[in-house]
Amino acid sequence: MTNFNGWIAYLSNGETIPETEPIEGEKTPWQLLLERCRQENIQMKRLSLVFNGCQIMSMTRKQCAGFFQAREVRKEFFGSMGENGKTEVHFQGIGSVVENKVFITWFTVFPKTSMLAYISTDVRPLESCRIHTTLS
Repeated sequence: MTNFNGWIAYLSNGETIPETEPIEGEKTPWQLLLERCRQENIQMKRLSLVFNGCQIMSMTRKQCAGFFQAREVRKEFFGSMGENGKTEVHFQGIGSVVENKVFITWFTVFPKTSMLAYISTDVRPLESCRIHTTLS
């Protein structure tokens, strides 16, 4: 998978499923994977995220109740960044659900700097992002 960027799901049936390109107007690859897992009674054992050759891993299924995956776009307001001090910063992250919290690791992509990616962490309440998790 040269030049691959995206999540990789490791399933209980032995399959390894990489993220594919979304198709406009259809469910996202993440939604399709979650739907398939529910229909076929397959569990996700682990989740990873690859960006520019760097790979991060979630906790294992034995360590957490479920997994998280999402993309976000945030507006950043800094005089040194972007047109009129505003720029969009794109994030893609994976995480692990532990009790009522989601522990997320994000790749942050800065489009107008020499830095290709920045890794950061976040902890969010489960209820604020349940739709992005493997939990129903």
